[in-house]
Amino acid sequence: MYQRASDLAHTTGNHRQQAGALISIGQCHRMQDEFGEAAEMYQRASDLAHTTGNHLQQAVALIGIGECHQAQDEYGEAAEMYQRASDLAHTTGNHLQQAVALTGIGECHLLQDEFGEAAEVYQQVLDLAHATGDRLQQAEALAGLGHCHLLQNEFGEAAEVYQRALDLAHATGDRLQQAVALIGIGGCHQAQGRFGEAAEMYQRASDLAHTTGNHLQQAVALTHIAECHQAQGRFGEAAEMYQRALDLAHATGDRLQQAEALTGLGQCHQAQGEVADAERCLRKSTELFDG
Repeated sequence: MYQRASDLAHTTGNHRQQAGALISIGQCHRMQDEFGEAAEMYQRASDLAHTTGNHLQQAVALIGIGECHQAQDEYGEAAEMYQRASDLAHTTGNHLQQAVALTGIGECHLLQDEFGEAAEVYQQVLDLAHATGDRLQQAEALAGLGHCHLLQNEFGEAAEVYQRALDLAHATGDRLQQAVALIGIGGCHQAQGRFGEAAEMYQRASDLAHTTGNHLQQAVALTHIAECHQAQGRFGEAAEMYQRALDLAHATGDRLQQAEALTGLGQCHQAQGEVADAERCLRKSTELFDG
């Protein structure tokens, strides 16, 4: 349908409509992990938007290209696209789209362990979201800041920021963002050896993610519950959680989350003397990490 819309818009010379259709086609490809095809559609949309002087539409297309690079661990290229998108969105005065682009830059910094740079960008996003009154965007930015603190072992600061994110997400009714914040709070407890408190936060996150149908976020929460069991020597309970997380991650096609669950599952088998099962899980995990 989107291709037909693009073709029709092309015959009428309506570049704005054609660019919009190409962006939608790109999104379809990206959701199927067809990043090359997606990037091609986004680039065509960006070129068309540029010819019409539609800076906002061009920014949306560039964000799409950035997401394709980011999904393939090409963080430098992704950040460049996000920055161009942010600059264009800024010229239009569209704070929301600028915040989306900046969030992408923050994620790229975070994924490269550039915590100071990431925190600076997330603070910019928070300021923009505050100016527009977008509480959900504020919650997402605060969660990003929480990640920066947590990964630098600043657990008090992280927990405080995650709690603010949780409160805002709760106020908006966004259950997925609540789950993200709860996982962050759980991570603060877990890192300090408070496994009971951590598991409670993770379970709440899992329940919320389940209600939204977000299997990947639920798999993340269950993996962390398993880690808490494993750290306390409860290998049977841990293996059960890892298996549930593995099944959910497999359903989403997320290879990294599958690999993490398989690694934990293999370690549990190994701890219980189940050598063959441990070897099978760990070999498969390695294949997924390398693949």
